[in-house]
Amino acid sequence: MHATLRSLLTVALCLLFAAAASAERFERRLLTAKSYPGSRDRQYQVFIPTSFNGQNPVPMVMVLHGCRQTEANMINETRFRDVAERDGFIVVYPFITSFDGLRNPNCWGFFLDQHIHEGAGEVEDLHQIALEVEAAFRIDPQRRYVTGLSSGAGMAVVLATAYSEYFAAAGSVAGLPYSETSSSVGFVCANPGTFKPVSAVVDAMRAEQRRPEEQRPVPIMAIHSNNDCTVNPLGSRNIRDSWLRRYGVAQTALGSASCAAEGVACTHTRYGTAQRSVVETVFYEGQRGDVIGAGSHYWVGDNRGEFANPTGPSATDLLWAFFRAHPFADHPRRSISVGSASASGTSVTVD
Repeated sequence: MHATLRSLLTVALCLLFAAAASAERFERRLLTAKSYPGSRDRQYQVFIPTSFNGQNPVPMVMVLHGCRQTEANMINETRFRDVAERDGFIVVYPFITSFDGLRNPNCWGFFLDQHIHEGAGEVEDLHQIALEVEAAFRIDPQRRYVTGLSSGAGMAVVLATAYSEYFAAAGSVAGLPYSETSSSVGFVCANPGTFKPVSAVVDAMRAEQRRPEEQRPVPIMAIHSNNDCTVNPLGSRNIRDSWLRRYGVAQTALGSASCAAEGVACTHTRYGTAQRSVVETVFYEGQRGDVIGAGSHYWVGDNRGEFANPTGPSATDLLWAFFRAHPFADHPRRSISVGSASASGTSVTVD
């Protein structure tokens, strides 16, 4: 009797361990500071879905937190880990960890020149984190994506500009254009912020993208509340306009559709061609916040949190649908491997 009970307990424990081994999981990792200017140690977490077996390449989505946040906010307040578990992709959640310059706590330096150019600073550290994840997990090179909230959205736009040859598509939630300054952040409703002209943003993008392989337009989705008092929705309109002008895309929209959810009005607009959009915008009637506008700037439609409001269209669902529709190329270039070849007269036989 006791032997039978021990056997049953052993089987039960084995099943529990097997289930734990195959379950979804997070890994905490550290990027150690590199030799290029502005590099620092960066903590980050990687979500691995249950279905990941290391054999088949999967998409990767990098999700960047905003000011006064950590990666834990993006893990808990978005739904990317739930969608990743369902659809089988890797999610990377970087934490700024430490920073230089005058800024609010944990803001990414999207407005600091030393952090927005390929090969240096925070933008290069984030690129290196992506490369570390690729070295550890089998990632589909056609499906690397980046998004974020607020300053994290600004940094996602920086990554899409500085590494247009690497990321397949990008997303911005309450973000700002490439090379924008800190004066664009108004903080209160009475101050809409001061923005660069779109032409200056386009010039900065061109200056960053000089090599032939960098001329590819990274498809981008910009999501913004029309009632945002921290970052005026002009930020996302300028992302849209700078992208259209930089890449010569028609400013006439392909069409607009309602994305209203839970009584929150929302309009989803597409720009590009019928076959493939280059820019998509989502403007919704978000919460107005208090007298000074606090509470109007957040991740929308997913989980409740300090920097998130669950009421409205799901930013995670909108972004993931956009990413799925935008691999690096519609038709990836095929490769041909020649095993052997032999010639006989005027004929050639190739295997």
